[in-house]
Parts: sequence; C-alpha cells; structure tokens
Amino acid sequence: MATIHDPPIHLVTPSPANFRMERTDRDGVTLLRLYGELDHLVAEELREQVAQIVDSGISKIIFDCASVVYMSSGCAGVFLSKLDQARRRGGDFKFMRVQGRMREVFDVLGLGTLMHYDFNSPEEALQAFKTPLPQEWLEMTQEGFFSTAAMEHYHLHTCEEVHTITDDELLRCDSEAELELSGKTACPKCLPGMR
Repeated sequence: MATIHDPPIHLVTPSPANFRMERTDRDGVTLLRLYGELDHLVAEELREQVAQIVDSGISKIIFDCASVVYMSSGCAGVFLSKLDQARRRGGDFKFMRVQGRMREVFDVLGLGTLMHYDFNSPEEALQAFKTPLPQEWLEMTQEGFFSTAAMEHYHLHTCEEVHTITDDELLRCDSEAELELSGKTACPKCLPGMR
C-alpha cells in the first residue's frame, strides 16, 4: 500500500532558484513539501500551484514546511486564498513542522484562530483530517449562499452543487436581500421551501 512517505509523484519547481516544491498524492490527500524561501518572488507561482490543486477537486492538503527558511507575511495570504474553497468541499489545509520565520508570521497574524499548523509528522496531520474542524472555523468559511453567473439557483455550502464551484466563478451572498437582487431562485434540493 502506498504511503505519504513514498517518493513524490512529480516535482513542481517555481521559477526562482531559492524555492522548490515536491508534490505527493495519496488516497485523496496531497502532501506538498516546501523548500527554501517563500517571498514575493514565489507568491504568485505558489498561489497558482495551490489553486490548481484545489480547483482539480483535491481539498485535503498537508504542507510540510520543515525546509522553509523564510516566509514573508504576504505569502500567508497564498494559503488563505484557497482555504475557504477547500473547506467548502469538506477538506482543510494542515501545516506540519512550521518553524522559524514562518511560525513567527503565522503567530503574529493570528492564524491559529483559523487553522492548525502544529503537526510534527505526516501521520499526525493525516489523522487530524478525521477530527471535525472547530465549529467557528466552519462558520467563518461556510456562511452565506453560493452560486455562479451560469447557475440558475443559489445554494447552501452543504449542497453538492457548491463543491463544483471554483473561486474564480464563485458568487456569494451573505443576506436574503442580496439574494433577491441576484435574481436567482433557491436550490430545490438544499433550500426547499425558499423562493
């Protein structure tokens, strides 16, 4: 049986020479091993790689940060930019072996109130996917109603239709007044009885 410790199935290398990333996919979980510096030079490439993974339907990602020697605060936003979408699909991001400047940035930004970044091994992070997320984290990411320009209906976060929406096409309404302005009707599956 394949484990998360097997060699990476492919290597992703952003352009700056001081950073690289290895990716291993196993049993619906992606492990990304990050090496080098996470700074403004790699932020966009990292954002594109994480977006590509999440947009492909993978929502459970472990980031192994043992070899990250530097991280700017701007790169923290790279991870947060797709966290909401991963959680809407029933997944999450788990960070392991976060240390040094990266830990300082996460701590200063208060990211412990949004996500876990204290795992010490792949097994520990994998096991954490079996534990439900704190309710307040789910409420932060799953409030509101969701749709796209092409969809006829709006949906709750629990509807299977929402799981196919990428961030690029996501329309989100936070109130019933916004829903009325959207001109869309309620999904008959997830919002029966609403108009």
